[in-house]
Amino acid sequence: KDSNRLYGFCRRYSAAAGSSVEVACILTRHCWYDAFSRLLDVVEDTATGPKGAYGVAALMKAITAAGLPHPGQLLHIPVAGIHPSAHTLSIERPMNTSRCTYDRRLCVLFRSMVVSKIVMLFFLMLTERRIILMSAYPSVLSDCAHALASLLYPFQWEHIYVPILVPKMIDYVCAPMPFLIGMHISMLPQLKSQPMEEVVMVDLDRGRLRYNEKDIQHLPDEHFDSMVNA
Repeated sequence: KDSNRLYGFCRRYSAAAGSSVEVACILTRHCWYDAFSRLLDVVEDTATGPKGAYGVAALMKAITAAGLPHPGQLLHIPVAGIHPSAHTLSIERPMNTSRCTYDRRLCVLFRSMVVSKIVMLFFLMLTERRIILMSAYPSVLSDCAHALASLLYPFQWEHIYVPILVPKMIDYVCAPMPFLIGMHISMLPQLKSQPMEEVVMVDLDRGRLRYNEKDIQHLPDEHFDSMVNA
């Protein structure tokens, strides 16, 4: 089932050479990563095409009018005269939103961390720790947060979940309950000044993982080794 969380899917782009950066953002209760990523691809193509912002507005109007298909079915949206080259946009509504089926975000996670550290993170999430992901790249934070959360399937991360934390929400890291939070590396000085309890720190750009040894004292070695070598 879909969560009660509000998800934001965003894409930054420049509509023309030398123009200011624009951001397209979709706010939704549905965590349809594949579908909304594909939709933002089309939004960016339209925005950077001859129709520009007018094309994006027409595209969004067409999507709203089309409504939602049933799970597993395709949504066909006529975009002739809106999109620079396509005539129809087809997007599938996923059957399951918890499982990680989008290869790119898994690839980003496994490029950022070695398998043993990903397995350790998996265990730390199962034991409901406070976890902070850090990177200089917003897309890496988003992809890795989504990948980690979906690796828990059939379980779900029910605690604080903010793939990209904005500076004015820095006090979230002081929360006493479990969380999975992504932060731009430039916020590290602010982070160090916060009165935090013990947290797990993940540097995605350097592939580093820092945690308290007592957090893993109940992890059986044989299960850890079998997962790493699977």
